[in-house]
Amino acid sequence: MRPEQSKLIAVAAAVVSLLVACTFTVYAPPQHIRTDHSLTAVSPPSPSLSHSLSGWPTIADLARLESTVGHSQQHVIKLLGQPKSVAQISDSEMTWEYDWQASCAITFRSGIVTSTFYTSGF
Repeated sequence: MRPEQSKLIAVAAAVVSLLVACTFTVYAPPQHIRTDHSLTAVSPPSPSLSHSLSGWPTIADLARLESTVGHSQQHVIKLLGQPKSVAQISDSEMTWEYDWQASCAITFRSGIVTSTFYTSGF
């Protein structure tokens, strides 16, 4: 057997083993991406129930804010509480503002967080 043939056989064996491994791998989507798109009743936010963050946001507060991307409105309410105000931008897009020092906002598209914004105003 020539050296080129043995290399080709080794590459073919590696490809076959990779295909077999991929065939039996179970795909699980990342936890931060919402996969349940079923229609469920979502209670609207209640700005009258909002409360301000005492003092400047901490690193943990900012991490909680950033972790909302890809999640539903209900998850955001559980994590951050009720927003200070709600602005409907279009049929499928809205922005919630929170009563944090300077400016804090979350943008939703079709009920899912697409972006977050915070500035300390400096």
